[in-house]
Amino acid sequence: MTNPDYDREVDPEAPNESRAISLRLVGSNKRVLEFGCATGRVTAALANRGCRVTALDIDAAAAERARPHAEDIVVVDLDEDDFEAKLAGQRWEVALFGDVLEHLRDPLRVLRATRHLLDAQGTIVVSAPNVAHADVRLALLGGEFPYSSSGLLDRTHLRFFTLRSLIQLLEDAGYLVVDVLSRTSWPIPRPRVTSTSCAPSSTLAIRPSVTSVSDVSGSRRRCTTRRSDMRGK
Repeated sequence: MTNPDYDREVDPEAPNESRAISLRLVGSNKRVLEFGCATGRVTAALANRGCRVTALDIDAAAAERARPHAEDIVVVDLDEDDFEAKLAGQRWEVALFGDVLEHLRDPLRVLRATRHLLDAQGTIVVSAPNVAHADVRLALLGGEFPYSSSGLLDRTHLRFFTLRSLIQLLEDAGYLVVDVLSRTSWPIPRPRVTSTSCAPSSTLAIRPSVTSVSDVSGSRRRCTTRRSDMRGK
C-alpha cells in the first residue's frame, strides 16, 4: 500500500516544498526517467510541464494510477531487478529520484547504473531526508530515535543521509556536486530534504541549466545539490 505522504497534491509553485523544487530543477519539455512514481502526482506535474515521462515503481497498483500521465510504466524492484537491462537501448535527459534512495539497500549500485541511462547532456535530480536535521538532533539528546509512519524517520527508510554523506554517495557513483541550496522552515525547522541535480562530465548544471566546462577526470558527472538544512552536516 502506498504511503499517503506520496499521494499528496503537488503545488509546482510552492517556494519551499521538495517536490516543487525538484520540478523546477527538472525543467520543462524533457525526457524524464522517474524513479518511485507512486500514484503519479509528480508524474502528472511533469507531464503538465511538457515532459515525457517513463515512470518506475515497485507497487504495481500505485504505478497503474500514474499511467495516464506517463509514456511508459515499469514495475520494478530496484533492489532485486536488473532495471538497467529492462530499459536498455533508451536514454533520458533527466533521472528523478524523489525520496527514493533512503528506501534502497544499495543506492550506490542504482546510481551507477542510472549513468548508463542518461544521454550525453543528461542530469539527475535527487531528494532525500537529512538526518542531521535539528529535530533528530534534539531527539537524540533526549535519548530518542522516534521512528514513525512517515517523514524523516519513516519506518521504511533503510538508509540515512547527511549532506556530506549524500555528496559522498554521489561522488562514489561518479557524480560531482557543484552547488548547494536549501529548503527552510521556521521557527524550528521540520524534517526537510536534500535535492541534487547532476549533469555529465562535460557540463556544469546550475539550477538546472548547463554550461560547458572541462573535466580532467573524464568519468565524473557534475551535479547541483539542493539541501534541506544548512546547519546539518
